[in-house]
Amino acid sequence: MESLEIAVSTREATGKGGARKLRRDGRVPGILYSKQENLALTVDLGEFNKLLRRASAGNALLDVNVEGGKQVKALIKEIQRDPITGTPTHFDFLHIDMAQRVRVRVPIHLQGTPVGVKRGGVLEERLRDLDLECVASEIPASIDVDISPLGPNQAVHVRDLKRDGITFLTPGEFVIAQVLAKKGSEGGDDEAPADGAAPAEGGEESSEG
Repeated sequence: MESLEIAVSTREATGKGGARKLRRDGRVPGILYSKQENLALTVDLGEFNKLLRRASAGNALLDVNVEGGKQVKALIKEIQRDPITGTPTHFDFLHIDMAQRVRVRVPIHLQGTPVGVKRGGVLEERLRDLDLECVASEIPASIDVDISPLGPNQAVHVRDLKRDGITFLTPGEFVIAQVLAKKGSEGGDDEAPADGAAPAEGGEESSEG
């Protein structure tokens, strides 16, 4: 996975009063968590919004450039937003060792046109991303899933995925995608749609209220 760069500054003022002043000045307060020490940080709101257009909580590998010359690798742990405007109000970064295994959320990329769709069926996407664990240096940009072999009323599940070095944390029975047969077509009356489906998942963001 490509690393995204973000420039941050350390901050001394903490608490609600200091955070409110930072936000009035167009800055977003946050914390970089690590085993050694936790750093109170601040980042320019405009630059942070640019970053978030390319990343979300749980699936972005960052090069965090701390004012003064320090650079660390980190993941976005959490983003808090204003419940009305959606503006970021606080962030948590997690410092990582590139050799350690980390838990991340990675988008799914469906490849191919299912056989069942060519026969008049309808493709239904059930998951858009997956929770997984792998070495930080080998976080994939996406999980590619070939759906071209799927016939009418056939599905691909999380348990069907096999990737070296990756442990999938999303339950194996969850359906990634399935083809619903056209009513009255071959296979349409004999087989039921796949079980074990789950709603699409998104990034781990929370609202500050």
